[in-house]
Amino acid sequence: MNILHIVLGLNIGGLERLVLDLVRFRSRDINPTILCLEKKGPLGEGINDIRIMELGKKDGFDWKLFTRIRDIAKEGRIDLIHTHNQAAHIYGSIAGLISGIPVVHTKHGRNRSEDRKATCLNRLCSMLSRKVVTVSVDSAQVSTVIENVPAHKVTTIHNGIDIDAFSSLSPSRSASPAVNIGIVARLVPDKDHLTLLRSCKILARDFSNFTLFLVGDGPLREGLQAAAVELGIARNVRFMGFRHDVATLLRSFDIFALSSVTEGLSLTLLEAMASGIPIVATDVGGNSEVVVHGKTGFIVPAQSPEAFADKLLLLSKDSKLRVQMGNAGRKRVEEKFNIRITAKRYEALYHEIINTRLWRHLALAAKSKH
Repeated sequence: MNILHIVLGLNIGGLERLVLDLVRFRSRDINPTILCLEKKGPLGEGINDIRIMELGKKDGFDWKLFTRIRDIAKEGRIDLIHTHNQAAHIYGSIAGLISGIPVVHTKHGRNRSEDRKATCLNRLCSMLSRKVVTVSVDSAQVSTVIENVPAHKVTTIHNGIDIDAFSSLSPSRSASPAVNIGIVARLVPDKDHLTLLRSCKILARDFSNFTLFLVGDGPLREGLQAAAVELGIARNVRFMGFRHDVATLLRSFDIFALSSVTEGLSLTLLEAMASGIPIVATDVGGNSEVVVHGKTGFIVPAQSPEAFADKLLLLSKDSKLRVQMGNAGRKRVEEKFNIRITAKRYEALYHEIINTRLWRHLALAAKSKH
């Protein structure tokens, strides 16, 4: 079965990592190609065991890409096109229409309801796709309620990670009186690091023996560094920048924080739980579908530093609770969010769509003979 994955590029991000994992953990009968509308990006460079193509798309709309994708699909005898997020969906769904190849789209994020342009585009492209896969139940509700995508077209497949790449919680780490709090996320508005910094200022009033590690980079770095100074917690905060050794860094964290105002289903959240770390995360997107409140961590309202600080304080003062929640989180990811399970569910969907298409062709052929 020849599958064409279409992405904007293979830059640093959860979407891109999931696409690569779906390819790496595929079954033997799946022959994948990844098509980047722009450039390969840093995650695509140096990969030789996966066929990766790039179209070099420039800024703005490029009408020529429709026929280029159609030609690539025809030459590669593609059975199904799998698009990932909006730009890929636009080009892939129309290319699928003109080539007669079925399209599956994965909605990795949760676009905001006030983004009318995105809502209308998603609705239009979804009409041209056989299935729209959402990574959380929350995102599925956006598709059906806000974008008016027919419910029979929408299915939810939770993201998964390679469990074996992450080590569970070390008891010796949690026994230390000092507490390391970590977040792994781009320094962009959606991740709302400022709320996390404000919560740490509140935390410092009752528990000052902590360090907050901000792993990731982005346009808000200078502003967040200035905010840490203004809040008086600069000595407790370390800006780590982009790192390739996230799995190693996670082993040094006692608490994982995610302060986002919008999410799909965060891979870094799954990775932290697989590492045996208790979670404090905001109640947005699929976070509450991953974290079991009171068992594997805590879910708190978004943009509420006081609520966030309250749970950080509780975990900071109780090392036994951290171990207990960390172990429960690791078990939950093993059972529910394993990339092998995710890949099999996608492949079952591929087979269902292609087999349905084949039976339709056979029925039409038989009908034409009579």
